[in-house]
Amino acid sequence: MILKHTQSILIVDDDSYSRESAEALLMKEGYNLIFAENGFEAIELSKTHKPDLILLDIMMPQMDGFEVCRKIREDEAIAEVPIILVTALDDKDSKIAGLEAGADDFISKPYDRLELRTRVKTITRLNRYRILHDERSEKEVIIKNRDLITAQKKELTDSIKYAKRIQTALYPQKKFINSILSNYFIYFKPKNIVSGDFYWLAKKDEFVIIAIADCTGHGVPGAFMTMLGLTILNDIIKQDIELKANIILEKLRTHVVQALNQPGKEYDSFDGMDIALCMIDMKNMELQYAGANNPLLLVRDKNMQVIKADKMPIGIETKTLLPYKNNYIDIKKGDVIYMFSDGFRDQFGGPEDKKFMIDRFYKLLLSIHENEMNEQKEILDKTLLDWMHGVEQIDDILIMGMKID
Repeated sequence: MILKHTQSILIVDDDSYSRESAEALLMKEGYNLIFAENGFEAIELSKTHKPDLILLDIMMPQMDGFEVCRKIREDEAIAEVPIILVTALDDKDSKIAGLEAGADDFISKPYDRLELRTRVKTITRLNRYRILHDERSEKEVIIKNRDLITAQKKELTDSIKYAKRIQTALYPQKKFINSILSNYFIYFKPKNIVSGDFYWLAKKDEFVIIAIADCTGHGVPGAFMTMLGLTILNDIIKQDIELKANIILEKLRTHVVQALNQPGKEYDSFDGMDIALCMIDMKNMELQYAGANNPLLLVRDKNMQVIKADKMPIGIETKTLLPYKNNYIDIKKGDVIYMFSDGFRDQFGGPEDKKFMIDRFYKLLLSIHENEMNEQKEILDKTLLDWMHGVEQIDDILIMGMKID
């Protein structure tokens, strides 16, 4: 059902007889009539009611019709309202003054019934057409802009999806991982299409080398950092270097600082990554671990040991770049090792919309460490979804677990 618009007319005249005459002539035409006795009242009523037409007398005290007309035209909110000047004057100069003030038409007093109705009907109809045209034009602009934004969004999304293909190609492939690890899971849940977290695995000599990293930011900025980190790690492992976890981290840091052109001033730039890196020697049952802000967990005989990381990221944080500590840990069959980014523990949710927190996260891992690896991954995913319960994911999430067989 289309509702018919009732047009309103503001009649402005200091003479009550003239107002009543206009009312008598227009009342039967179905207009909503509004009345003002002076120019100040006319301007205020124009702002509050936004009439479809103003019937404005010229000869008024304090502020004449010319001045009222000028003030209305200067106000953007009501500047488009049509104005018919009402006058007993019939001289050319008055009409020119009215046109210069912004009037759309003129009518003389005393009113002629037919002339008044015809002029009002014509002006209000033209104004209605103008309003409809403006609304249609505005709608067309909105639709055009919407379509443009939609096309730009699709182009951007397609580009990011292609970037994801490149990023995924740099990750270790599942076939390779299965060739060096027999019992593990990788729970990887990016916040966006591309991720700022990454995992990296390599095999050199007797060592299986594993890294879990959390780069500055997420989405596209984080993804650039992950590709930088993956590329550098792949280059480092090809070099003839001393195979120690801390040495790899220090070389990674050196290359990242050089790549990002970080000058070394304190707090100049925080671009970089947090990372946990371990090297497993299955022949000698020994594990090396070095960490930049990210710890490693070892669960043995239902007890959890937290091997703490150095509080230094991969990147520039202070003027002095200290060496990373290399931790040597004897391992045995049945040990379960976890490495992870901070996304899971920092996720908001639960009944009070708070972070999951590190203690709850550690307890969760301890409670599930005896489950099969694929079951652990499923439990982590269900726990996270239950915790979020519709809350938006705030960061990339990456957890890797492995069992020494």
